Amino acid sequence: MHWGEEWGMTKWITNIGYMLFVGLLFLMGLMLLATKVPVFGGIELKIVQSGSMEPNIPVGSLIVVKAAEQFEKGDVITFGTDTKTQIPTTHRIVNVTGSQGVLYFTTRGDANDVDDPVAVTRDDVIGKVVLSVPTLGFLLDFARTPRGFLFLVGVPAFLIILDELRAIVRVLGHMRKKRRPRAYRKVRARRKIAQTQVVRSQPRRTIRTSDSVVDLRRRYQTQ
Repeated sequence: MHWGEEWGMTKWITNIGYMLFVGLLFLMGLMLLATKVPVFGGIELKIVQSGSMEPNIPVGSLIVVKAAEQFEKGDVITFGTDTKTQIPTTHRIVNVTGSQGVLYFTTRGDANDVDDPVAVTRDDVIGKVVLSVPTLGFLLDFARTPRGFLFLVGVPAFLIILDELRAIVRVLGHMRKKRRPRAYRKVRARRKIAQTQVVRSQPRRTIRTSDSVVDLRRRYQTQ
């Protein structure tokens, strides 16, 4: 492989890595947003902070909760109030009952031996758990702190912006270099025209070579 091919391959790999880095940064920002408000059709992200659903959903898992119209026995749902002081619960439905047109869900954690003491109504349910990713919740929980946000989002975003500004400066410099030769050629052409005009205005001097040769011959003959 020639040096040029190696350089092209390295540049290609660098560009791929850069795009992946930008994509991960965008994904991190999107996940942080999804922990606050529903996105993409009622999808929310929650972080499991207790072991009541182990081993199926361990502590520190990131769960994807999607809004649904119907729930049935066996579904894992997230319910309750989600505020700075209150954390919603994620448990499995073990029984469904109804009274006067209102559905009540009896829930229980997979690691618990008894049902939850209070039944859950439809209005209390945030959504159904459709996916869980172990350990990822720890990273997202750290990213929600000021230090974590600065380290995982702020600094990478600043580096990307700085790199884009450097690219813009390089493009502008390249454009200036392209424009310089044209302007330089125009200046040279103007100077050449001016020099030609000066030369034409001066009287021409003629050198008579034959007369000089004759004079030299006469001098040698005299000697």
